[in-house]
Amino acid sequence: MPTPSLMKRVLVRPVAVFTVAALIVTLTGCTTSGVVTNADCDVAAQPGNLSNSVSVSAEAGTVPQATFPLPLRSTEIERTVLTKGTGDTVETGDLVLFDYSMYEGTTGEKLGTSFQEGGTPATQLLTESAGMALYSGLSCQTIGSRLVLTAPVAQILGDEAAAQFLPTLGKNATIVVVLDIVDRVLGRAAGSPRDLPNGFPVVTNTPDGRPGVTVPSVKAPDTLLSATRIQSTLPEDEQEVVASDSALILQVLAISWDNRTVISSTWEDGTPGNFASGTELPYIDGLTGKKAGDQVVVVTPGPNSMIYVVDILGAYPAQG
Repeated sequence: MPTPSLMKRVLVRPVAVFTVAALIVTLTGCTTSGVVTNADCDVAAQPGNLSNSVSVSAEAGTVPQATFPLPLRSTEIERTVLTKGTGDTVETGDLVLFDYSMYEGTTGEKLGTSFQEGGTPATQLLTESAGMALYSGLSCQTIGSRLVLTAPVAQILGDEAAAQFLPTLGKNATIVVVLDIVDRVLGRAAGSPRDLPNGFPVVTNTPDGRPGVTVPSVKAPDTLLSATRIQSTLPEDEQEVVASDSALILQVLAISWDNRTVISSTWEDGTPGNFASGTELPYIDGLTGKKAGDQVVVVTPGPNSMIYVVDILGAYPAQG
């Protein structure tokens, strides 16, 4: 995958997962209706009468006002590109940053948005596990594009999430989403692995970037350990340096040294962690001075010693 243009423009807003109860990251059980495979990308939803019927009053990057014939009822995913952006193309494995407004198709009611002042872009790791509506909706699009997606609520949110967070809609309701692609970053560290110093656990990676850890059969260290296992090969002007108060996008695997068990993993969660400036992270001292694109292994000391394998996807200065 080509190296993306990783945040050359420093975002003035921190990022966060989809704010309607983080619904989109829970997509499940979606079908491939309205999706085609082509030589340029894995899957891409196509325009249709319903997505083409949605009118949006503003240009990409500004707050949209969407109108459409009521009631709007969909049985498959449709995507219409309102504005084609001039930035890099989104690819499978990227972490995509986007703004959205989401509407209920029968009444036109706005269900949620990230466009309000002080709002935060949503993020989604672009893989098939993201669910077909977002996967096919974002695939092959470029940064700066504005899209309209129409689909049944189950294909946008998944059956379980729709029932939990929007129970009054019913499983056959249609959702309309106006979506601006803000940016993309790599979904994993970017560079070549190197050996860790003595005293560190053994860390490996699968081809898709997931780390694995072998904990040594020795006592946990008495002091904080930190070392770069993958050194970023992004262009120098794209290697944002982590400060103690940076807002961060991270892939994190956390393992107990003593119990040798996985405590948490953003890889298993399906989306990287987004941490606002000032978030207390037990491993932040081990990341300070590292750069976007690095993979860093941090071991915290003490009787509850933890191993953190951290891929730094993005680092943004605190907004004062």
